[in-house]
Amino acid sequence: MRQDLLTAYSVAKKRELQVAAARVAEQEERRRRMLQEIQQKSQIDVQYLEDAVKEKERAMGEIAAAVASLQKTAEEVSSSLVAEAQALLLVCEENKNKANADLEEIKAKIKAEKVEMKESTKDFLSKAKQEADDL
Repeated sequence: MRQDLLTAYSVAKKRELQVAAARVAEQEERRRRMLQEIQQKSQIDVQYLEDAVKEKERAMGEIAAAVASLQKTAEEVSSSLVAEAQALLLVCEENKNKANADLEEIKAKIKAEKVEMKESTKDFLSKAKQEADDL
């Protein structure tokens, strides 16, 4: 009977150890899966960050190209505006000179008409005086 008790105790202890070993194995498997999930998430996070850095670098390159293009366009527009302004100044100067010449011409015509009117008035008065004297 003692042998039976020892055997039963041994079987019970063996079962307890098997259950404990199964629990430890299950816990180890859960830890391994959790570690694997964490590693996968870390890899996804790292890939996401690498992609974000690449996208940022691409965007910065596009921005730099756009800034350079705008700068070039601004310089071209500026030179164009300066050339246009200079051309307008020349046209204005020409118009001013023409207007001054036209003004001088008009003044000369007015002066000539004044002289002509003076002479015609003198002639008229002299004829009128002559007619008055003849009467």
